[in-house]
Amino acid sequence: MNLGWLNAGVTGALALSLLADPVTAKNLPVVLEPASRWQIDYADEGCALRRPFESDGTRATLEILQQAPGAYFRVTVTSGTLGLSGQSAKVRFEPDDSFQVPSFLLSGSVGDEVAIAFTDSLQENVGGQPNVYIDWTDEERDRREGNVVALSTRDAFDRDVSLSTGPMHQPMQALRSCMKDLYATWGVDLDAHRTLSHPATLRNGSRIAERIRYRLMENSTRTSTGVPPVLRVIVGLDGRVTRCRIHFATWDAALSEEICGTVTRESRYDPAKDKAGNPIVSYDTILFSIS
Repeated sequence: MNLGWLNAGVTGALALSLLADPVTAKNLPVVLEPASRWQIDYADEGCALRRPFESDGTRATLEILQQAPGAYFRVTVTSGTLGLSGQSAKVRFEPDDSFQVPSFLLSGSVGDEVAIAFTDSLQENVGGQPNVYIDWTDEERDRREGNVVALSTRDAFDRDVSLSTGPMHQPMQALRSCMKDLYATWGVDLDAHRTLSHPATLRNGSRIAERIRYRLMENSTRTSTGVPPVLRVIVGLDGRVTRCRIHFATWDAALSEEICGTVTRESRYDPAKDKAGNPIVSYDTILFSIS
């Protein structure tokens, strides 16, 4: 399937000043308006929101990709009409005042277009620093999503841009519904996970980590992107892994399959338990970095 704000009024004096100062006008961000409605992709391994934006021949596409439940997702902005700045990119979701250096930032080319990608949660940043820990209620999250009006970038492209997203609550609700449906196909009830009495716990984590480290060293694999690979597993009622995927890896698919084979055969979990203490099918996600 196909993967739908800022109204800055200026006084007459300020408008005249901008007309008289081409350098200042040039440095203003390009405000891009939606070119279509949000589209959602119900893919086999994740869910994604996508929407194109454009203004006066400048175009960009925003993607919000989620592959595991939780607060975090991957944001990607691609453009075939902008160039990369070569500087350290900063971003903010309006109405935040401060730009922040995003977590796990990537920049480069995607086909004939350039792109930046970073990890975010939509949580308000404080003092220009991304939030590491998410501790907010559904009401706080929903209110924040409803207040968002744009995604702005600074020093990411050869022109600063602001994508006029409008309120994000309904699109993010759709993304969460997609994740709920996707995990249900794997036997996982995400609603039940909100009240677990015991999460799935890997008993032999040190052994598994050592096996993975050995395979990566044997293949001389290194990650140079700054984005840690994410290992995602589904854990059955007996604590055995029934499904394994690795996302954002810089090595080839064959090595990911080999690692997942080891994880599936050898991992031993204490299964998750619902609020009544009964074992349920669960999931686990592990970030790991390779130095």
